[in-house]
Amino acid sequence: MGAYAPFDNASLSFDVYSSFALDANTGNRVPVTTTESYIANVQLQVNTSDPKPGIDENEMTCRGRLLSPTQFSEKVKVGSIATCTVNGIEGKLRLTDLGSNTLTFARNTLLQEFNGIFEQNGKAG
Repeated sequence: MGAYAPFDNASLSFDVYSSFALDANTGNRVPVTTTESYIANVQLQVNTSDPKPGIDENEMTCRGRLLSPTQFSEKVKVGSIATCTVNGIEGKLRLTDLGSNTLTFARNTLLQEFNGIFEQNGKAG
């Protein structure tokens, strides 16, 4: 499975803050979010699901590499959760590692690596 293999590419959508606004009811500052979209190569690992009554939950560790854009913005951090579609299967992907930054001078030209947990609710088809 190469970095550009179409059968395991995924779309990721993160809701990240963009600014703050005042809540009309309370007067409190509330974050205003925007959606950042990424295309990534995601390779799902061994299934680590827990049988739970009332829900069929599949949770898999995954490794990935960003394809477009080639790196996450500074607003996407470890622990960020994205809605994710891998091979037509929808779920949530929580980032657990954003890879190393060993070549900082070449970071913009590299495909950033990441690790995460992909959680699928329900059966895949």
